[in-house]
This record gives sequence, structure tokens and C-alpha cells, in this order.
Amino acid sequence: VSDDGKAMLSILAVLRATSITPATGTHLGGTAVTILGTQFVPGLTVSIGGTLCEQDTIVVSADGTIITATTPAGTAGARDVVITNPNGTDAVTMTGGFTYT
Repeated sequence: VSDDGKAMLSILAVLRATSITPATGTHLGGTAVTILGTQFVPGLTVSIGGTLCEQDTIVVSADGTIITATTPAGTAGARDVVITNPNGTDAVTMTGGFTYT
């Protein structure tokens, strides 16, 4: 309830990742990927299979709905993609979201 006695509604914005394109790339790394979602903020981190993408390759759109990044090297197989906002507590995992070939 606000100071004037009226009810207030708070909407919690949720960090979400809905897709990654392409979803496959070489185990050598260097694949440019685009991740779609919501509530992305500059300074976030992206890791694939537990390895961070180089920070200087990560770009967040002004409206916080698109990330572009370059994959690090990894081992063949499906790997989780984890996006963590700079506060360190808002994170989302795309289980098996990227497959190294």
C-alpha cells in the first residue's frame, strides 16, 4: 500500500533466454551467436559449458532483448549456456543450449 492508502502493483522483471542462433558450432570456438530474451543488461556474462565468452565479444541491445557473443572453445557435445546479469544473482540457464561439433 502506498503512502496515500492506495494499493500498488509491483511487477518483477524476469531474466529470460528464449533462443540461441546458431545452436551448433565448432569446438574450436569463434562462432558468433545471437541470444534472444528479456532483461539483459550491459556487463552481463555468458558462459557455454562452464567457460566464459570473452567479455569484449558480448554486446547487449539497448532494449535488453538481444545478446551477441562469440563462443569460447569447448568439447564436443551439448553444453549449457548460462547468462548472468552483473548483479551476480540474476541468471538463466539454457540447458544443452549450444552443441559443439
